[in-house]
Formats: sequence, C-alpha cells, structure tokens
Amino acid sequence: MKLQNWLKETSIAVDQLFQRKKIDLNVLRVAGDEDELEEVSIDPENYYSKAFLASQSSIFIRRKERFLNKILWRIVCKNILELIPVETNDLDIFSGVNLFIFFPSSIKSYGIVFIDEENVDEFKVHVLTQRNFFYTLRFTSAHFNGQSEFIENTFDWCSIYRSCYFDVRMPHFFISITPRKVVFALKDGGLLMFEENNQNEYIEIPFSDGNYFSSFKGIFLWGISKNDRLSPNLIISMELSLTYSLLFTISLDGKLKVWSLDRRVLLKTYNAWNDQKIFDPQPRCLISILEKPSFQGYKFYLLTFTSLIESGFILWGATYSETTFTGLVNLTSHTHLQMRLRPPTNNSVWVVLKFAISSKFIENENDLQENNAKTGLVIWVLWKSNISSVIQYMAIDPLDQTHTNEEWNTLIPAHKFLSKKISPSVIFETSPYDVSEYWYRKISIPGQFSSVTIRTALEIYQYKNNLKNYTYNRRNVFFNSLQEMKESVYKEINTIVTLQRDPYSGLLLFDKYRQELNTEWIRFLRLCTELEELGSEPLDLICDSITNHVFIVKANSIGIINKCISSEVIYYHCLNKKRDDPRFQKWCSSKGNPIYSHIGNDVTRFDIAQLFFISNKFLNDFSDMQILFIKQVLEEEIRQKHSFSIGDRIWILSDRIFSEQVETSKIDDINMVFNDISDPVFAMTILLRCLINDKCFQLNIYAKQRSVLSLNMLTLSIHQAIYIYYDILLRMLLVLIFIGCYNGNMQKLTGFYQLFNDYLCEFRECCCIRECCSHLLNKTDEMLILDNTSNRYHDIKAISKNIERLYGFESTLRFFLREFYIFKELKTSEMKELIDSSHVFGVFKDGYEMSFCTAALLFQFKYLSEAMEIASWISFMPLGIYLKARIFLSLGMLEKSSVLFKKASVGTYITHASDIILSVLKNFGISFISNDLYLYFIHVADIYFQKALYLYSVEFYEEARKLGLEKLNPTEKEDLYNKMFQAYIDAKMYDNAYLILLQFQSYENKCDSLYKLVDMMCGENLSERLCEYSFLGLSDEFDSILDFRAQNMIDVRTNPCYHKILYSWRVKQGNFRGAASIMYHRLQRLRSSSLIKGAGNQEQIDIIEGYLALLSALSCVDTSNSWILYPDIKPAYHSDKKIKYSYSKKDEIKQRQILNIEAVRKEYTQELKRMQFMLDSI
Repeated sequence: MKLQNWLKETSIAVDQLFQRKKIDLNVLRVAGDEDELEEVSIDPENYYSKAFLASQSSIFIRRKERFLNKILWRIVCKNILELIPVETNDLDIFSGVNLFIFFPSSIKSYGIVFIDEENVDEFKVHVLTQRNFFYTLRFTSAHFNGQSEFIENTFDWCSIYRSCYFDVRMPHFFISITPRKVVFALKDGGLLMFEENNQNEYIEIPFSDGNYFSSFKGIFLWGISKNDRLSPNLIISMELSLTYSLLFTISLDGKLKVWSLDRRVLLKTYNAWNDQKIFDPQPRCLISILEKPSFQGYKFYLLTFTSLIESGFILWGATYSETTFTGLVNLTSHTHLQMRLRPPTNNSVWVVLKFAISSKFIENENDLQENNAKTGLVIWVLWKSNISSVIQYMAIDPLDQTHTNEEWNTLIPAHKFLSKKISPSVIFETSPYDVSEYWYRKISIPGQFSSVTIRTALEIYQYKNNLKNYTYNRRNVFFNSLQEMKESVYKEINTIVTLQRDPYSGLLLFDKYRQELNTEWIRFLRLCTELEELGSEPLDLICDSITNHVFIVKANSIGIINKCISSEVIYYHCLNKKRDDPRFQKWCSSKGNPIYSHIGNDVTRFDIAQLFFISNKFLNDFSDMQILFIKQVLEEEIRQKHSFSIGDRIWILSDRIFSEQVETSKIDDINMVFNDISDPVFAMTILLRCLINDKCFQLNIYAKQRSVLSLNMLTLSIHQAIYIYYDILLRMLLVLIFIGCYNGNMQKLTGFYQLFNDYLCEFRECCCIRECCSHLLNKTDEMLILDNTSNRYHDIKAISKNIERLYGFESTLRFFLREFYIFKELKTSEMKELIDSSHVFGVFKDGYEMSFCTAALLFQFKYLSEAMEIASWISFMPLGIYLKARIFLSLGMLEKSSVLFKKASVGTYITHASDIILSVLKNFGISFISNDLYLYFIHVADIYFQKALYLYSVEFYEEARKLGLEKLNPTEKEDLYNKMFQAYIDAKMYDNAYLILLQFQSYENKCDSLYKLVDMMCGENLSERLCEYSFLGLSDEFDSILDFRAQNMIDVRTNPCYHKILYSWRVKQGNFRGAASIMYHRLQRLRSSSLIKGAGNQEQIDIIEGYLALLSALSCVDTSNSWILYPDIKPAYHSDKKIKYSYSKKDEIKQRQILNIEAVRKEYTQELKRMQFMLDSI
C-alpha cells in the first residue's frame, strides 16, 4: 500500500509550549570569550526579531524510556539558549521549567549538539561559541520538572574547554558520537575527535585518510589561514550510524567518505555528484540515514542529495559480510524516475534547506504483514524561498516498485485551513463597538496569531503612535486571560481613533469614526500577519524514528505533520484547485484510498466539487459583513422552534439572505451547473455522512503519546476541523436555499426537504461543538486546576482553596480530558476502543451532550458568561434549559430561573441520559434522571433553599407535593413535610407552615415544629395571629411551650412578652383562671423589680394594666372560683391570705398560696395609691 496521499501541517506557536516557570542560568565566564556589548534597541520590532525569533532551533528527541522525551531548544539574541520541555512520560506533570542559559559570546552557527547518556537519565549539551570555546552542559529530567534545583556552584553542571588546535586549525562544525566523544570537521578538511577522560578533560585525536600528508597534518598544528582558498576536502555534511560505528561525510569536491569511528580511519570513498563542486562552504544537510531491524539484504539506507545532478537524490544500501562493512550500493537506478526533484513553483528561487528519511506511515494493521512496512521509506524535503516554504514527500520502496509513489506530494500548509485574508472593503453601518468586535474576532481565531505576536503588535503601535508615553515591558509577553488581551487591544486602537464633531454643525461624525476605526483595525491585522510570517521561517526538519512523526521547526513555531481527514481533503481540493487542474481531475477519479471511504465513487466526488463551485459563486459576491449577516441568520434559525413547514422556512431564509433580487444571468449560470450534477441529493448525503464521521475528533494522536506537543497539535487540529466543518455546512445550506427557491427541477429531487432538515440539524450541532471548543480550548490560562484531580466529585468550595492557574494553551483541554476519563490510565483494549469510538472526543454521543458537559464544567468553575453562551445552543433540550436556569440563578436573575426550571421539568424526568451525563448531573446533585419528576422539583426546591431563596423554594416544594404525595410512604412524607415546614418558616409564610404542621404524623416532629413556629412568630410580633390558630390536638403542647418561655424569661419587660401571649391564648380557650395566674406571675416579677430598682412611670403603668387584665379574667368566673395560685413570693404588702398545705411522700411539705379576687382588688388599690404618691412627689 502506498503512503497516504494527503498530509497536513499543524503549526504550534512556541509561546503555547512555554511552561509557567523560567530559570535563568549563566555559564562559566573565562577571559577571551566575551563579545562587545551591543546597545539594546528600544524598538519593539527589533527586539521581537532578536528575543522571540530563533536564529537556530530544533527538537532534541531522547531515548524512549527517558522521563523527559523531547526538548525544544532555541538560540535567541545570538547568545541565549532556551530549553523548553515539550513531552514527558508522566501525565501528572502539568507544567515544567524552562531553562534560559546565557553565554558570554555568540553561539556559532551549527555549534550546538545534544547527546543522551546511556545508563542514566541525563543528557549533555555541547556548545561551540564564535571564539571557539567549547562548553559542555549536563542536565537531568529533574531539572525540568522542578524536583532538582541548580546549586550555586556552576562547575557541577557546566564545564569549558579551549583547544590549542583551534588556534591554527579552525573548527567548521561538529557532531556528538557518544556522551564522551565529539567529532569536529575542521576548515582545512580534516576531522578531529575530542574524547573525554575521567578528569573531565578532552583527548584530541585526529582522523586519518591513510595518506602520508594526512599523517603529518595530524601531528603538526598547521593548516589554512582565514585568507587562504577553501580546501576541496572541506567537509560540509556529516552523519553517523552509531549502531554500526560508521561516520559518513561529504566534502566540497563531492566525495562521499565512509569512516570507521573505532579506528578513526577512512574505509571507502564514493562520488556523490560527478566531481562537481559546491562553492558554498556552509554546513548543510546532504546525508540522511534510516536504520531498521530488517532490510532484506541491506543493513540500512543512506540518502545523499545535491542540486547539481538531475535526480537530486542518490539512495544507497549498506551491505555487510557477516559483521564487516563491505560498501554502499547505489540504488538510484531502481527509483530514478520517481525521485527526480523539481521546485514547487517557477516564480521563486527555491533551495532545499533540509531533507530526511523515515519509516513509512502504517495505514492499518495489515501493513505490518506486508513487505513494504519493512523495506519502504519516506523522503521528506523542506524547500525554502524568499517568501515561503513547502514540504514535499514521497514513499519509495527500492525492492518493490508497486509500493513507490509516482510523484512528489506536497504537504497542505496550515494557512490553507485558517483564512488570514484582509478585506479592506468592509462597510459597517452599525455602532463602532460592532466594528471593533468584528475585527477582534478575526484576530482572536484559535491558531491565527500567538499571544507574543499580538503583544508585540501592541507595543509597536504604542511605540510608533505615542513614543513619549511608551513603556516597554519585555518580560510581560503573555496575557493572563483572553479578556485582558481584548481590553489591551481595544484600548490601544481606540486611543488612536477618536470621535470628533463637525466644526460647522456640531454633530458627532460617526461615519468618519467608523471608517477610521476600520482602517486602524486593518493596519493592526496586517501588522500581526507580518509578524507571524516572520516567525514562520523554517529552520530544521526532524524525524522521530520511534513514532515516525515529522516536525518542522520554525523561528517562532513548530509544525507537526499529521493526516488529513476526508472533509479536509474535500475542502482543500474544491476551494484551492481549479476544475481543469490535472491533479484535481485525478482526485475526482481516485479509488481504493481509505481517505475516500466516505466520499463515494469518482462521479460523486465530481458532483461534490460542483456543489462547492456553486457555493463559491455566492460567497465571492458577498462582502465579509454580508457573510457575517448570513451566519447570524442561519444561527438564529436553528435556535428557534418553528411550527410551519420546511418549504416555508426555506423561502423565509431566502428572503432574508437574498434580500435583493438575484440577477437572472446568475440564476441561469448556477442552475446550469446544478443541472449537470448527476445526483445532487446523493452527493450531498455522502458529503454529510463524511462530515458526521469527521466530527468525532479521533484522539489517536494524543491518546498514544499524551504530551504537551501532541496536545497542542490535537487542539489546533480540532480547530482546523471545526473551521472546515462549519464552512462546508454553511456553503451547502446556501446551495440548498438557493436551489429550493430558484431551481425549477427542485420538485423532482426526492428527499430534498429531508436533506435540508438534516443539514440544518447538523449545522446546529456544529455550532454547539464550535462554541464548546472556542470557550474550552481557546483560553490562555483561565481554567482552574486542582493539584490533584483524581477525585472527580470534588467540592467547589474546596477547589477555590487549591487553585493553580496554568499558563499555556493546553491547560483547559488537558483538565477537560482528565475530567471525562480520557486522561486515566487505560489498558490496550480500552485505548483501542476509545480511539475507534464514533463519539465526539471518543466520549460524547453528540455535540449536544458535549455542550451540556462543557457548559456544566465551566459553570462549576464560575465561568457563567461562557457557560451561558454554550447553554444557549441547547435550549431546546430539557437539560439545556435546566442548565440555563442554574446559570440565571447564579447571576441573581430569579424570575427567569424559576420560569426555566418549570419549563425544564417538561421532559427532564424522561430524558435517557448517558453515563457521562449522569456523572455530570451527579455533581449537580441530581441522581434521578429517568426516574421521577417529583424528585426533580425537590432538587430545584433544595437549590433555592440552599441559596436562602425561600419564596422560590416553597413554590417548588408545593409542586413536588402535588405530584408525589400519594405514592410516598409515611417516612418520605414526613421528610417532605419537614422540608416544606422549614421553607415556609424561613419564608415567613406562617399560615402555610401551620397547615403543614398539622400534617405531621409523628408527635415528636409536631412538637419540634411547634417550638419553631412559636419562636418565629413571637419574634416577629405576630402573637395575635399566632393565637388565632386552633392548634387542634396540640393546644396543651402550645400552652406548655408558652408557659415554659414565660417562666424562663429573664426580663419580663422585653419583647416578646410570653406572659401576655399566654394570657391571650388562655382567655381565647376559656381558661380564665389560668390566664389570671400567668398575668399575676408577670405582676409579681414586675413588682419585685420595681421594689429593688425603683419603678418608673411606664413600669407602673404596666403594673396597673396588668392588674386590670387580671381582674377582668377573674371576673369571668364564679365568685367561688375566682381565685388563683401564685408563686411563693413575699412582697411587703400582701393581706388576706389562705394557706394550703399539700403532702407528698417523696417531697417535703410545700407552701402554696391562694389569692382571691378581693385580695387582688386590694393590691390593685394599693398600686393606684402608690402611683398617685409617686405623681404627687414629682
């Protein structure tokens, strides 16, 4: 099977890979290795090119078993080495440490090499500076995860060496063979090995090519000077095979030489290119080696390149006799026609910056049994011109021509999917805010511009437009949040453009303001585009021999090559290829490739291309604002519920979208193309099936490796897929609307209306997924992460105490995936099931389920506005309505939340929820879906009760009682009544609370609730209302409660006055003597207090009024019964008293006093005289 025809590049900005923490290190400084200090320019554009655009950069790929797998290294400002960890084996390490290493002088071009230690998790970095000082840096994985700190003694991790050879024999470049051996290519054409001894010093050993002159050159320190002519033996490319201990070099004279690393002697010499010379002496990539376990006759492949010969490449096979290297076999004759290399275009000057060979991409498991999986290889070529770069690739098999591609394929660059075109002709007739919002959305498209680019553009704007107030902060290159970035951009643009008045009329010039604002936004967008293009300059091409991944390292980004999904192939071909393009015609007739498994036959593919051709006729005539309006119209359509037919809906949409009459010539042109389509309904059905398959966002790339690098690649690939997903659906809906209104053959199309409805439904789901990803993936550092997220059912209050804000584009998706079990340790079978899943992200049944879970996750972490935007797309679902109600409740919009909670009840209890939905609902406190509507109302009422919104709580408790009271058992009823009673009490709805009180079956619950009711109503001064209740079956308990409260009052003058309340209750119940008794008890307390402290006017009045109430109560009974028992209080002015004695075997004899009505009258008279005496003495 040949290599997959369509591959794409996913570009990741370097600032997305930066870790939160940075450590600055300084190497050892010695005399003679210092450059003259340059004045740092304040110009932010120059600083951007020096500090953020790398002059050299690549990825160091370590051994598979190492904790830290991949490290991105970059050289900025000529003398700063940045080390950024991008892939680890520990999934719990969310962030690492960036190392910034400062050298005293500039680093030499091709003067940095990384090498892994063999037995320990340690690696070395060899650095050669412009002054020929050789530095060796030693690091471990622990240095990059914060577990190991750098001590003050620099000698522990850094050493420096200066060779006397380099004074005469200048080094050209070097490579590392082992951690202790380094080979230098010298400018006189020789080779020199540094071998480290046990004292951390180097032994210098020259190589020998076997001739007499070379032997002398190795003994004596002499060679060419700087002004001499270049030696034809100058080595410009080196590559080694450590497995077979061989070194391969190519010199200026085109000689390919094979050296023995063990003996340091020349073994073989071959002609790489017909004895012609390359006059550029700079080191370059001219050799690439691929080692595989078995090559059926060859131990490994060697590929050499030169632009001086017709083929460009020569493929060599290494032969061995037992264990002895016998030579290289030229295999170009097997692949000569296929390997002819041509520049990508004819309108630019192209050079091959680098090439590499890798193992073939494995398409499926059957490839493992085929020979081409063992003998095939892929050649990758990185072309560079003065304006752009292109990647070409070809699969070849020297032993089987049927597995060799017929021509070079071109990698689809990332910018083909994310549009960066600038439309200066946009006309705004709305407010200035809409102008800024429109352009900001174009700038903030995920994957469009990095935060460093936007920050630099802002600084350039400030520097050029307001130099006096310019404040340059070079360390602050990140935005803490998207909102901060938005506010910064708005502030800078609006500072330049101001709203002015007409000097004659005095009116505000809004039109002029909108035009100037539009112009400034276009300038800002152009500036961002130019800066981003500067960072896209390619520097290196790397192939990972373990994973077969290919990386393009650029000045400020990393490109990762991965496979295109079928919709991306369709989108690229239909929009970027003309119909008469031979390659396009070939695509339309392609068969048997797995990428086209959902596209159909060649006729269907051509029909799909015609549909896109029709859509181009629409969109090419629409301005950006018109397209934006069309999107708004369609998005409004899918948000609403309609009661009329699909045909009417098509006409309504047509009137809004094609507001002006469509020209007859345009209608005829489109209908002519449409009528040529053999089966448009079938073609659009196949296209829809393809889109449905691609929206699953398979996680096989990330699930197998799970690193920062692959995670960013996944997120950007998702953005690319969503961009295409949305755009294709938009185009096809436009075609369907136009055909439905302006094509006479529409009635003949079977299933047209159903197809339109299917596309509308899919467009709604696409909008849901797009909204989720825009909020979930496009956050700089706004997601809150726990230090330990193993417990999914966490408490939000506990989270707020353990928050860690993560810088980096990947943090939110990483947490999101972990929350939904994608981050857990999976077995092989489970992993395969996840990768092959037809669910979105391998987890969600559809986009609606994803929207609910995403909105719920954001809601839990208090991102209410973002959660609301997502939930608004699923308002047609009961769960979506429920989530909106929860958000409105958190925002304090109580009436809306109550209405939505009731609306969500229609269908919520019959929702067939998946396991993941149930898991999310459990976090909300819901565990009853598909069970009972009664429990739903109880849940809502509990939510309101927890927020102290008791009026709303009792409303939903009543709804629950109406639905479920009859089927509840006695215990459940008591629980419901308890909740309702407490809610009514807290809501101060005491009448309802009293009615609930009477419903209790448990005597204990009745008494406890009665206590609460008495305390609350008496505390609210509602005693009169309280005494109006009859308290059937609880009158004695009510009397006892009031009597207990009255007897235990500390100060009887305070409110509530339980004596008076009990007096009123007993009078109402006809217990006049009891009423008189409790009133007399209060009088005794008042009189005792007045004798001790002296009675005031008000207290004396209370006493007089109390006696009147007492006499009134005793007057209501017969004279023989008009007496009361009173406590044993001995005031100074008691008169006629009758003493009664009672006896108990257990108690001592107690004195009980009886006071009749006459005695009360006498006391009343005495109190009147006392009060008169007090008044006379004033």
